[in-house]
Amino acid sequence: MIETKRRADFERFVNRTDTCWLWVGAKNPAGYGVFRVGPVRAGAHRWAWQWTHGPIPEGMQIHHQCRTPACVNPSHLTVVTRRRNLQNRRFDSWQGIDDRITGVSHEPLTVTLTPEHSAWLRARAAETGETADELVARAMYRYMARWLGRWKDTSE
Repeated sequence: MIETKRRADFERFVNRTDTCWLWVGAKNPAGYGVFRVGPVRAGAHRWAWQWTHGPIPEGMQIHHQCRTPACVNPSHLTVVTRRRNLQNRRFDSWQGIDDRITGVSHEPLTVTLTPEHSAWLRARAAETGETADELVARAMYRYMARWLGRWKDTSE
């Protein structure tokens, strides 16, 4: 009985479209839906996965194959490692940034790192399987997105 009520409460915040099931309830700054059951607050996509497929294995994350953070359609979700989740990410939102910045030269950006930062970057690249360029690109995207007021955290 309680589980049926929880699922009904969850469904009140889902707008089903032809493809994605969009979460219209509370969202975190990155656009991921947030749902609370008693004292437990978690991503709405995580609840959707667990109700459909069972528990999420420890250390694993839920990846949105549709690349829509607000989507809770279980058929669009898959369980992946953190490393795979990082590799799956794309920077689709870069496109809109160019339109919001004026007076910028299109010369390549040069980033100079201290030896400590360089060592950290190499270690992080080895840990995630990403290239140093990909890590720097994400860091620059986050910096620019914050600066432009469009912060979308992709570390779910």
